[in-house]
Amino acid sequence: MFWSKTRHNYQFLLILGLFIITRISSLGIFPHFYDSPEYVKLAQLRQPLEAIRQSHESLHPLYIWSIQLAYYLKPNIVAISSVSFIFGLITFFGLAYFLKNNFGKIITRKALLIFTLFPATFLLHTQIMHESLEHALLIWGIVALTEFFKRHRFYLFFSSILLFSLAISNYIGIIFWFPLCFAVVWWIQKKWNKSDLILLGINFISSIVIGYLAITALMFFTNIKLDNRFGFFTQQIIPLLDILTPIGFLRGLRNIIYVLFYGYGVLAPLVFLIAIIKTVFIKNWRNTIILSIGFICLIVSNYFWHGGMYGRLAGVVALFLAILIAFIKTKWIYILVCISTAFSLLVTFIVYHQEPIPIKQLNIIKQVINSDNDFIVISDYQRPQLEINNKIVVGSATYQQAQTQIKQAIDSNQHVYITSQAITFPYEQYDGQTKHILSNGPIQKSHLYSFLSAYSLHKVIEDSNYPLLNLYEVKK
Repeated sequence: MFWSKTRHNYQFLLILGLFIITRISSLGIFPHFYDSPEYVKLAQLRQPLEAIRQSHESLHPLYIWSIQLAYYLKPNIVAISSVSFIFGLITFFGLAYFLKNNFGKIITRKALLIFTLFPATFLLHTQIMHESLEHALLIWGIVALTEFFKRHRFYLFFSSILLFSLAISNYIGIIFWFPLCFAVVWWIQKKWNKSDLILLGINFISSIVIGYLAITALMFFTNIKLDNRFGFFTQQIIPLLDILTPIGFLRGLRNIIYVLFYGYGVLAPLVFLIAIIKTVFIKNWRNTIILSIGFICLIVSNYFWHGGMYGRLAGVVALFLAILIAFIKTKWIYILVCISTAFSLLVTFIVYHQEPIPIKQLNIIKQVINSDNDFIVISDYQRPQLEINNKIVVGSATYQQAQTQIKQAIDSNQHVYITSQAITFPYEQYDGQTKHILSNGPIQKSHLYSFLSAYSLHKVIEDSNYPLLNLYEVKK
């Protein structure tokens, strides 16, 4: 049996029950994050290839087809959110299988509990995002490859290639985490011979090549140009060199701390730091290699500012951070980490059961927009959720156009209203139900700061509980 009938079995079932209850009770009923409204629209299409054609640059074909199927079976947003939960549950069982076979029941129980409590994984498993699918494929790919080197059954070897390549085909950026995934397989197996190391390398290269070819073939059949669809990836590689500079490295380090603190509990950054220091001092070179690779993957995946939830591209870290925390030998420290993480989860749980921030903003806007001649200026970060007429969008690529539109409207004696987030963009932005963790910054550097200094801003509606939802009118 997967689990023997002991006390550990009941504890495992309790943790599984906690995982299921927290997720099922919180399935998203609103597309909270930047790409989520797009996924809702794609899920409603009946043509699988057409959905790929209409998607944004980074293709997620497996996820898109999964939510299309879910929406076909039950046409509502909860059905789309349930796809994230299903793959989250598959990830949970994959992690449980991997842990039990390699670390025993106690570590398994401890790791699964903290994994369940992580606020970031909770959101990835309940909201409309694609990452849980890739995580499921990765953990089961690791399971298959680890079992191959124990049993040398080649169906496991080829199964792992299939799983890894499918993960890449759903999101090519997951390649950033491949070094850690394969390093973990190397770390689990204590003794290696030359032929096994060659097979490990073949698996690594084959998975990447096959995954890339799968996307290329899909693009060919959907008539999508490669330069348009891989631009985001190539454009990110060169700027990554900025990490090698002192300022770039410190920026990446700051991002890691923020992501771990907000996504994995207030003590997560400290746990990671202590683990690194400890392995260095005790001179455990294998652990030092693993933690060093994990640190590099973490800093690379969090280096770029991205649409919400911020930190989701580093969501794979939850699998390995859970294991790291499970190895804490001092019982009271482990309990303290669990309590602090559970508190963070509770806050997240409560916040995402409240009225969606974009709905609040939309209701405020509707109180002042009285005619089709009224314009509303919103930030690009608000744009996906706010489907309203006569909107002017302030984005990094559109703010100059927005300035022209605002000027023309005011010169034509039309009413122009502006949200707080449009005034401060790219700073002070909501990311889901909370503020974007990287959006703190000097308002003087916002895109419209200099432009708006030539006008007067009259506060129309103020919300003391949500100051970022305040609404102003722009006048000469």
